[in-house]
Amino acid sequence: MFRMLTACTKEIDFPDEAIEELTGQLDLGGSLLKNSIGIVHCGYEYIESGFLALLCELLPFDVVGSTTISGATRGEYGPTLLTLSVLTGDDVMFSTALSDPLPLPPDDVGRPLSDAYRRAAETLPGKPALVIAHLPLNTAVGVSLMLDGITNAGGDVPVFGALACEEMPDYANSLVIFNGKAYPGSGVLVLAFGALHPRFFVESLAARERLHGQQGVITESEGCVVKQVNGMPFLEYMEDMGMPPEIMREAKAFPIPFKVDYNEGTKGVIRVLFSVTPEGHAVFVSEMPVGASMSLQRIGKGDVMETVADMAEILDSLDGIQGVLLHSCIGRSYLLGLQADDEMIGLSGVAQKAPCQLSYSGAELCPLEDEKGTPINHTHAYSLTACVFLERPKGSDIDEAE
Repeated sequence: MFRMLTACTKEIDFPDEAIEELTGQLDLGGSLLKNSIGIVHCGYEYIESGFLALLCELLPFDVVGSTTISGATRGEYGPTLLTLSVLTGDDVMFSTALSDPLPLPPDDVGRPLSDAYRRAAETLPGKPALVIAHLPLNTAVGVSLMLDGITNAGGDVPVFGALACEEMPDYANSLVIFNGKAYPGSGVLVLAFGALHPRFFVESLAARERLHGQQGVITESEGCVVKQVNGMPFLEYMEDMGMPPEIMREAKAFPIPFKVDYNEGTKGVIRVLFSVTPEGHAVFVSEMPVGASMSLQRIGKGDVMETVADMAEILDSLDGIQGVLLHSCIGRSYLLGLQADDEMIGLSGVAQKAPCQLSYSGAELCPLEDEKGTPINHTHAYSLTACVFLERPKGSDIDEAE
């Protein structure tokens, strides 16, 4: 048996009331099964005040998560909301590990996450069904390098998760959470083993209209850093496309989206330009290999809300949902502007069907299916991603955990 519980509060100034509200919504005495894990998302003020540490001390299971600019659950939403979900089951097991701080390139960025995966896997009796990852946001470190660290140790185990985020332009308070403490440079992993049947869905703005019909081909790169496109220095190529260098150098204040095709049989994905180095090289949030094609995107509020409607339709069509974890890119919130709550309102119907938790992220991790239906782990940006826990399909030959 497996279930997902949700709770939320806005009572940051009244910790006793907030604790009573959260524990009352969860009904821990009557709802917890044999093994559980908590997932929390909140603004930095909940950490700074000491409330999060107090909450985690009172909960009888590990709690992981990250800071966010806004969240939603139980029909509530907004930037001041703390959301907490609990995955609990009799025939599932959870193992957690906090990584060492991630080094900067050219050191092996993924190594601490590989080590964390192996430590968590040692306590499980078999191959995990899912990795839930909360990772630090660092504009000098591509998230794909972090994902590589996990997959180097976990192989084809699906990875779902998010990068921490917050509203300050320097991202200084983008923190990963583990048992009430906050970490700026480490990642935390949850390995879930047993009778879990997750499905993954991605609604990306990559399907929307391109700003330019012309696609450039990456001709020189290193990891997440693009040096040349079509044989031209990156800034020179972008200026030729009508984007002056001074605009490109403002990417850190407002990340610039590109559609990228890795030519591996999956759909194109959005990749975000986070910054431009003094040498004029482009630092993206994910790996940008030589040979991949890229094009600048023109996206707006209408595109965001179309993907919200598409995701809501997908989730509404599913039967046997036990719970849903949702992550939406912080860039989507920027595009919504003064109507930033519209995305959460558009997904509110999901909460009426099954427990769900939505939070905003610096980037998303969610598998994509290739042409044969095989899930391939991927990172995303400007996307809405979902991990849906389903009841065991009738007639399934998937073995239940003992």
